[in-house]
Amino acid sequence: MAELLEALSKTPVPIILILAGLIFLAFAILEISVDLDKVKITKPASPRRITSGIVGAILLVAGVALSPRPDQGGLIAATSGASTAASMESSPASTTAETSAPVPAEESTTEAPSATPATTVAPTMADTAAPPEQAETVAISEVVAAPCTAKGKTDGPPSNNEYIELYNYGSQPVDVGGWWIATNGGARPQEIVSWDSRNPGAIPEHYQVLTKTTAIPPHRFAVILAPLYQMGDPGIHEPYALPEGAIILTVSNGNHLGNDRTGLLGNQEPRTVILLYVGTESSIQNPVSTYGTPAPADSPMSIHDDGSDLLPLFVQDCHSVVRRELSGPDAYNNWHVIKPATPGTE
Repeated sequence: MAELLEALSKTPVPIILILAGLIFLAFAILEISVDLDKVKITKPASPRRITSGIVGAILLVAGVALSPRPDQGGLIAATSGASTAASMESSPASTTAETSAPVPAEESTTEAPSATPATTVAPTMADTAAPPEQAETVAISEVVAAPCTAKGKTDGPPSNNEYIELYNYGSQPVDVGGWWIATNGGARPQEIVSWDSRNPGAIPEHYQVLTKTTAIPPHRFAVILAPLYQMGDPGIHEPYALPEGAIILTVSNGNHLGNDRTGLLGNQEPRTVILLYVGTESSIQNPVSTYGTPAPADSPMSIHDDGSDLLPLFVQDCHSVVRRELSGPDAYNNWHVIKPATPGTE
């Protein structure tokens, strides 16, 4: 009896009222069924049956009225919350493991992160899904999508002098080997590799740059050059004064950055948006950094400009787009156009 009273004391009042109402209504219904079995249909209703029905109806209405509304979580939410609390109390080890695991900065701590990045348009991909800890300090710092070309050249193959610069603003080295670059326009994603893995010895030694590594030391730049960079453009051969100690990278597939037919586009439509991500050629595991505020996408092949701002910026030949605050967001007021390009430097 004591256990029953204790259980009742923990039962919500609305549930008690509803149960009591159902009991009274059941009594009234059972009375009617007995009368029917005895073929006493014409017998006037007994005061006991009428009273039981009225009391049951009142209790049932009161219980429903006092029940939590749907916007308060409802009964299902309340009971699931109670069961969750009970399970947390009964398994402290698993609770500790879950709460001590790293939680992405921008994701809710009450929901399991989805397997793919969020698909809402308002924030950029870099803002909606936090990258793994090792990637948090790498940003796209400069983009050359309209490099200098030979005088009079207005069409033909894309430029070999386009590049994407990365910067590690953290305190630990970050290895970007095996990360991916995706662009719009139906381009196949490109895996980042060391320069020498694709073009061994192609950059003259007097540049004194690092071509055999994909690790970016703290507060250092890396430049992703098109695989055909060493060939230069007609009339413009290797135009950049690459700084000593800069890390030179390239991509594993294609001859140019982005679309092999168009390269990166800074002064033609559709202007190129860029996603740096961790994953595979066909899936985005963690977006790391973006240029041009691409809309979130489920696939690297489907990224595109979200159309919400003036990014990506329009640039003329021989100009580049530089991120003002290297650890800042991919936002219109955090990019500006400069001339000449400055690969590997501030």
